[in-house]
Amino acid sequence: MYELHIHRAAEKSMRRAPERIREKCFQFLQHLRRNGTQHPPCHVKALQGPFRKLKYLEAIIDEDYRIIFRKEGDAFSIRLAGTHNELHTG
Repeated sequence: MYELHIHRAAEKSMRRAPERIREKCFQFLQHLRRNGTQHPPCHVKALQGPFRKLKYLEAIIDEDYRIIFRKEGDAFSIRLAGTHNELHTG
């Protein structure tokens, strides 16, 4: 089992998201805590650009909603969550 460290900004964004998105986020975070990135319930890919060097990953929760995170030892650090426009990823 992995630890999850959720940044305040990501937590706030997930709380503001519509209920359907919140449920998907919760399912993803629950899976991440139990299984890491092995067989996630949504698509996970490495971020490009400046985030690539820092080894950040992007979980595609919905067509427009993303969670940005990275693995740090035996823990995952959830850094950002939001839409493409909020995160400037699309």
